[in-house]
Amino acid sequence: MIEKYYFKGKTYQLINQQVIEPNENVFSILVGKNGTGKSSFLEALTNEFYHQYENMRNDRLFDFNRKSIKSFFPREVIAVSTSPFDKFPLSKLHQNINGYTYLGLRDLPSANFGIAYLSKIIASLINSILNEPKQAIEISKVLDYLGYNDTIEIRFHSNTLHKMLDEILTTENLEEIFETRRFSSYRRFNKSYFFNDDETLNYDKLRHLKIVAERIKKDDLKTYFFITIDKDGLDKNFRYDYLNDDVLFLILSGFLRLRNVRLQSKEGGRTFSMKNASSGEQSIIIGILGIASKIKDNSLICIDEPELCLHPQWQERYIQILTKTFSTYRNCHFIIATHSPQIISKLSEVNSFIIDMETGITKNASEFIDHSADYQLAKIFNSPGFKNEYLSRLAFSIISKVGKSKKFDEEDISNYNIIHNQMKNLEKTDPLFSLYDLITELKVKYA
Repeated sequence: MIEKYYFKGKTYQLINQQVIEPNENVFSILVGKNGTGKSSFLEALTNEFYHQYENMRNDRLFDFNRKSIKSFFPREVIAVSTSPFDKFPLSKLHQNINGYTYLGLRDLPSANFGIAYLSKIIASLINSILNEPKQAIEISKVLDYLGYNDTIEIRFHSNTLHKMLDEILTTENLEEIFETRRFSSYRRFNKSYFFNDDETLNYDKLRHLKIVAERIKKDDLKTYFFITIDKDGLDKNFRYDYLNDDVLFLILSGFLRLRNVRLQSKEGGRTFSMKNASSGEQSIIIGILGIASKIKDNSLICIDEPELCLHPQWQERYIQILTKTFSTYRNCHFIIATHSPQIISKLSEVNSFIIDMETGITKNASEFIDHSADYQLAKIFNSPGFKNEYLSRLAFSIISKVGKSKKFDEEDISNYNIIHNQMKNLEKTDPLFSLYDLITELKVKYA
């Protein structure tokens, strides 16, 4: 766990050591208005690991709550976002740095982010199971918790695959395939996959592309591939195990395109296509499966604004699913930047902390759980909005109580201060100003 992190001249306490439950997962929630540095905080934190995973450990910026030097760096760092404007570092050469995975949109080649992102997560699932077959069991557990049977049916297809492979085999200079005017069938493949960070061509990948083309043409494979993922691993409609990596290569490079992903509901056995799921359901399933493909004990998972594209009801479900789905893992640290009161409201009472990016103050989430959105907006986000019901209720309570008792007690003073501190965040036309003037008069008279 990361106990504290030094960022832009300020030390942020991410957990409260005095109330931490050992070995359980921890949730640190970053809140604050736009421009307070939530996304930049996640960027800086993930960059530390991204650049130093294979280098000498740097403990100057980190203070961990375990004594073993092995706990200084998590086993996995997973960066998750559904925003095209996140600031997480991208994996070099479209490959994962040892221990770091980016599950976001910025490296996607397609204008259709929905299909492209789904394809990326499916590729991550396949790659994960190829590298660690037991990960299939963990993925099946996630599906079970989400309410689905443990089988994912995946179909990849390309009408022009054999035509492209023929051209690759007959082209003397493979660089020519990037000239789309001459090779019209290549317009939709992922060109960026074949370029290095300095925008030079990666000739190792070009050579591998030719080898893959030779294998597939030799075995006369069809232009569609079916892959099934379940607790036992991968099943597919092609015979040769060496083609597993080749198919994954074609998926990542965009030569083989995702056509459909099907899941089956445990209730009623209804099979449905992920393409037809609501945006909220699709976003949650894809995001959770992406994390499931990489998570291990002692992982760091950074999530930037998970509420994007989610209805408030789905926001509540997201944090509950995230909390419970990965509860069997140990010592994982989830750091989430959010503007969502619903996410705050449904946090676990144990090992959940809220960090205000403006003040640097860390609070236990237990005092904010299961409260209304208006309560969260005023108490946490300092953005109460117009006619905030929580503040109005406090004002009317003071008026009623003081009107009868003719005195301002400690509870009244505390409630008055809550309202007073939010007045600068209200519009001048807000009716709360009239109530505030009235309770101020009562305070002057009876306090």
